[in-house]
This record gives sequence, structure tokens and C-alpha cells, in this order.
Amino acid sequence: MYEDLLGYLLGALEPDEMQRVSQWLKDNPEGQRQLEVLRKQLEPLDEGFEAVEPPPPDLLDRTLDALPSGAPPDPELNDLSGNPLDALDPILETQSGSVTPASRMADAVASRGNDFRQKRWNLYDCVVGLVSVAVLLAVLLALLLPAIAAGRFEARRMQCADQLRELGSALTLFASSDPKSQFPAVADSGPEAFAGVYRLRLEDRGLIPADLSVYCPSTDSSQQFASYPKSSLPSSHGAVGAESVPAVPADLTAADLSVPFDTFDLPTVDQLRSLTVDQLKWVQRVSGGDFAYSLGVMNSSGYSAPKFEGRQHFAILADAPLTSTLPANGSAHLLLPHGDRGINVLYEDGRVEFVLHALLGTMDDHPFLNHEGRHEAGVTVDDASLSRSPRAPFVDAVQR
Repeated sequence: MYEDLLGYLLGALEPDEMQRVSQWLKDNPEGQRQLEVLRKQLEPLDEGFEAVEPPPPDLLDRTLDALPSGAPPDPELNDLSGNPLDALDPILETQSGSVTPASRMADAVASRGNDFRQKRWNLYDCVVGLVSVAVLLAVLLALLLPAIAAGRFEARRMQCADQLRELGSALTLFASSDPKSQFPAVADSGPEAFAGVYRLRLEDRGLIPADLSVYCPSTDSSQQFASYPKSSLPSSHGAVGAESVPAVPADLTAADLSVPFDTFDLPTVDQLRSLTVDQLKWVQRVSGGDFAYSLGVMNSSGYSAPKFEGRQHFAILADAPLTSTLPANGSAHLLLPHGDRGINVLYEDGRVEFVLHALLGTMDDHPFLNHEGRHEAGVTVDDASLSRSPRAPFVDAVQR
């Protein structure tokens, strides 16, 4: 995002990009702070800049007057009666003494340049020129591509972080209106026993904006579901509810699944029990999108949803891993979004932090494993354990 901010400050972006960055800055205090830092860093350049004085207008005439009369012999003009200056005779004859020194110089250079190009520009020069241009382009690409790639990575990461913040606000509103101040609950068994049910509960309360996506641009979600049984997928934009859902054509391919999955109408929580097994499995798989939600915690009275307490280091939502299962150590062979560099983690106090892959296994509270190293619900009230949408809070839970 630093490249976009610098371009915005210098006015070097396209109009649509300027508008996008301007809109992003309105709702992002951190971005405004970074823009102000860049502006202060550029101020010394403006203060230390000294304008270069233009050359005097009579510089060329004074230079020509100072040159000795005549010109040294030129091998290229030996075929002009032995005198190199004979090339200027037509100019002097047609203008009869009215030629200025500047025009004599310009015409002589133009005549000699044309003759030079006719005699010297050959295939070898063309090849050398093309190779030089190719090398220059390669150098420019080598310098620009890393910066462009870094800018794209940062833009996608920030978009995912913004989506997490919006979902975090919806989760906080849900907990604030709950009698027990709890986040959306994941059932310990049955059709509601999957992490992605949080989205259905938020939508039942009308807390998710219509334009909010639960799919991160760093993840190709269509490829994740391409291998899912086609007979269980609803048709595009078809409602998944108590009524039967039209069957998907048998020749459906992965390319047909490129429609964003958040454009499908999902059922309400009460309608989950009316779905067929295949429909239920599909809803459980796609409801949570690309984000991992809390599987719940164990307290003195048993299993329940986490209680909202504004804790700084209790993860409630994060970018989900791209792998369906997690290793026991929680970091080795774990494939993450954003080029496998790390994940955005939303904490209970509303803070979003980008955790690098290398640091994931060193965290006191691993976001995807409970304190016993299992990919299940937290074993204490302060044990955050997140998972992708289809995961149940316990390995042996029945989800139908």
C-alpha cells in the first residue's frame, strides 16, 4: 500500500485508483497516519530544490561566431569535389547571403546526418539496437515487478483485514445483544455443528451488510470447491431452503464454479434441518467462506460459545488455512493464504494483526489448535481455537 500512497501523494495514479485510495483513507486512520509520514519525508526534497537557470538565448550564435572559419575534412564527404564545405553550396546559392550561422549549422548537420544514416545503418546496427532495448526492458521489469507484486500482496491482505474488521463489528453487536454476552454458538452436534454457522446466525439478525464478502481475494475459492460432488451443489443464485433445489447439470466443470460463492442464497438456521444430506454438507462447507471462526470453549458448566470480554489476545476470527487438516505441531506443512506468508487474525478487542507463518507455531495460544494440541474446541475459557467452515467443535460430532 506504500506505493499507492506515494502515487496518491504525487498525483501519479489513474483517476479510479486515486478515488479508491481516497475512499480507503477516509475510513482508515492508520493509512492517514502513513500518508502524513510520507508527506513529511518528501518535504526536504521540495525545500532543497533549486531551479536551474535556462541558457542565454544568444548562446548558439555566440558559439558559432567563436568557431574558426572552415571545417575539418570529413571522410564521409570526400566524394564532394574534395572540399567538405561544398555540401553547403546549394544553401548559400539559394539564399544569397541571408543565411544565419544557426541555419547554416542546422542544414549542414541535417545533410550530413541523412548521408550518414544511408551509409551506416545496416542489419548489425538494427540487431544491436534491438538487443539494447530488450536489455533495458528486462532491467526495468526486474526493478518494477517486485514492487508491483508487493503492492498487490499488500492490497489483498488489507482487503481481507478490512473484511475481518467488518465481521468483527457484526460479531460484537451480536454478543452485545445476547443475554449471556456470547458470540454466535456452534452446536456440539447436529446440523448446526459447524464453524460457518456464525454467518447464518449473523444474517438471521440482519448484521451482515449486503455488500460484505466472506471470500478473501488471495484465495481462489472456486478451486477449493471444484472437486465437491456436483449433485450436491445448488444452481447459480438458487435458494437453498425448505423447497427442493434444482439439480446441477451433470457436465458442470470447475470453470462453471467461478461465480463467487457468497452470491448463493443461504438458508436460515431453522431451515438447516429441512435440507437433504448433500445440501447440508454444501452449506456447511461454504457458509464461513475463507475465514475461520471459533469452535467454542469448555467452561465449568461444559461446552459453550465464547463470552465477549474484549480480550486483546483471544482470537475470534482469522483467515482460514488452505489445508483441510492440521498437523499436530500446528505449523509444519500448514498451507496459508497470502502466498503462504501468514494470516490476518481478528482478536476480541477488534484488533487485526498479520501473523507470519514462521511465528505461528511460537504463539502462546495457537489460533487453530487448543491447548492440548488438537483441532477442536478450546479446553478453557481463554483457549481460542478457530477452524474453517465445515469443521465441528469435536472430532466425533455428528453433523446431521
